[in-house]
Amino acid sequence: MNAIFVCFILIFITVIGYSVIACFNLLEKESFLAKISLGYGLGVGLVALQLFFYSRFFIPWQTDSLLIPWLLFILIILLIKRNEIKKIHFVKPGFPKLKTLEKILLLAILITISYTIFEALLRPVSTWDAWATWLLRSKVFFIDQGIHVSSLNYVLSNYPLVYSLLGTYIYIFLGHVDDTAVLLTSTAYYLFLGLLFFAFLRKKCNFTYSLLFTFLLLSTQNFIRHGGRIETGLADLPVGYYTFSSLLLFIDYIKKPKIRIFILCNIFLGILTLVKSEGIFITLTVSLLALYFIFKNKLFNHLFVFLFWLLPFGDWTLYQHISHMKLDYPGHEFAPALQKVPYAIVGTIKELVTIKSWNLLWISYFLSLFFVKYSKNKELLVINTICLSQLFIYVSIYIFYKGYSPESSIERLLIHIAPLAFYAVAIVVWDFYASKKSLKSVFFGNFLNRILS
Repeated sequence: MNAIFVCFILIFITVIGYSVIACFNLLEKESFLAKISLGYGLGVGLVALQLFFYSRFFIPWQTDSLLIPWLLFILIILLIKRNEIKKIHFVKPGFPKLKTLEKILLLAILITISYTIFEALLRPVSTWDAWATWLLRSKVFFIDQGIHVSSLNYVLSNYPLVYSLLGTYIYIFLGHVDDTAVLLTSTAYYLFLGLLFFAFLRKKCNFTYSLLFTFLLLSTQNFIRHGGRIETGLADLPVGYYTFSSLLLFIDYIKKPKIRIFILCNIFLGILTLVKSEGIFITLTVSLLALYFIFKNKLFNHLFVFLFWLLPFGDWTLYQHISHMKLDYPGHEFAPALQKVPYAIVGTIKELVTIKSWNLLWISYFLSLFFVKYSKNKELLVINTICLSQLFIYVSIYIFYKGYSPESSIERLLIHIAPLAFYAVAIVVWDFYASKKSLKSVFFGNFLNRILS
């Protein structure tokens, strides 16, 4: 029963995010699927910030005080948009005729998602980091009915609070702690990442091909493990979701530099920095690319938009210092050691070629780098810049800090950029074979023709 109630809470969070996107018309020409998928991530950030500021200003964490502002907001939007809503003609949706291959792919995707949900509900948290950090903080905040520095210092983690506050938000509405049902938050990130991946890929490729790569993404063992919650790092899949969302929004901004898309991109970057500390590296890289684009195109009136991530991140950083929190990031001693270079590189490569975790993702990704004309494809240039720079940062951390090793963390860290790598491979394969029709027939026959046609 709790699992069903949690599903309704997650739907409400998604409606909050979707309402904000609709109210300010932040995604004017995106599909409903993309708006709903981004609505979940935005909604999570908004309810987490709501709890954080309620605690700062001593507002009780009660269901009424948490619900009423959003219900009023949604009502106001409905009133403002009532004329537009009246113009909508509600027609009974028809089901498009699907090819046999599309039916098979859809069924495979549904089975994969069902299995992942089953994994999430099969058992409570059983790994140390999830139990002793992410959900421990959720429980402590719920019991304390607020965020206290003494509690944060007790947990000995200065990781940002978004994911833990999401757990607290669910506990508040449940009225008690449920360490199994709350894991559906991870499944929600898994599901909405898949939907968002399909929505963005569908803008460039046909329906069958988009379904195929969405299935390949969702059926990758490491995504199932993070969505089904067997893994340790509860926040790594959310980092992958927000990284993918932010970068694809940034790419849309490059194509058509509209300030509203850039605002939403920076909001997502702001949430990313408040999910896990590793998100700041990605945010800084995207911001540097954005600064280059803005100055190159003389869009100086867009510079203020960076405040949408600088302010929340700056407020959290200031809160840590003012509260005299014990800071444990990066958590290990800075100790550069050149002898660790081969160890860090080889350990990372071993994970990249581990088929049981990633199938052929990373092998395909590095091969795809040789098939891109970057002078003509800025989209892939941006994506590969982020992926490769993050890999470089992770390997550097293994070299320059004591206590970090590829064996203990690289599998989780790769989740941050894996959705981007999947998207890059999908685009490269589509562009390559779409322009080489003769090769399609010679090497792949009718099967690939059906997918790409």
